[in-house]
Amino acid sequence: MNRLKTQVIVNPESNQGRTRQRWKDIKEAIKSFIHEFRYEFMEKPLQATDIAREAIRSGSELIIGVGGEVVRRVDQRRMERKASSYVRCLVSAMVHYKSRWIKICIDGKDVPEAEYLVGVVANGKIFGKGMKVAPRAKLDDGLFDLVLVKGMKFFEFCRHGWKIFLGTHLSHPKISLIRGRQIEAFNLEEGAVILELDGEQLGRLPATFEILPRHFPIKGCV
Repeated sequence: MNRLKTQVIVNPESNQGRTRQRWKDIKEAIKSFIHEFRYEFMEKPLQATDIAREAIRSGSELIIGVGGEVVRRVDQRRMERKASSYVRCLVSAMVHYKSRWIKICIDGKDVPEAEYLVGVVANGKIFGKGMKVAPRAKLDDGLFDLVLVKGMKFFEFCRHGWKIFLGTHLSHPKISLIRGRQIEAFNLEEGAVILELDGEQLGRLPATFEILPRHFPIKGCV
């Protein structure tokens, strides 16, 4: 029998709400591997972090996440988790968004200042519905993959943006990939540069991102 004190964190709205409907079956499946565990449903974005912290303080040794940690919204309505929805949002944003001059420092070394349209700090390969934004990233290599997209005109972006879904965009001359353990980014213009994590706005530049290798063990994920 598994003796680990286990906490399961459930996002009931993931998979278009199907997780809530299927929770009884999911719970039984977990029981086939772990006989005793506590579970809690997320009720608001980013709540999983708070639940995990409290579970650790309470002595949990294993934490299992079921479903994705937020519900994405577009125009205050729940967005369908389809590739077409992400494309529509991306194109709509590009109509109004403008590039910003950003200063970046990676592992203590300065990257040449430039006008960037998009910057992605990734530990995994995919976000959205299948967008392979960082196709060479590895979860366990101890490095971030920083993907930088220099300023593009709207039609130029539309012409090449679809390559993100295939993971072939890194060959574009305005797109670069840099790896590092610590990334610092600074906005050199007036106005905010917003930080986004899994559909939620977390803050704005300046910001520091740092990998903590082997900081906690991962038993496995599906």
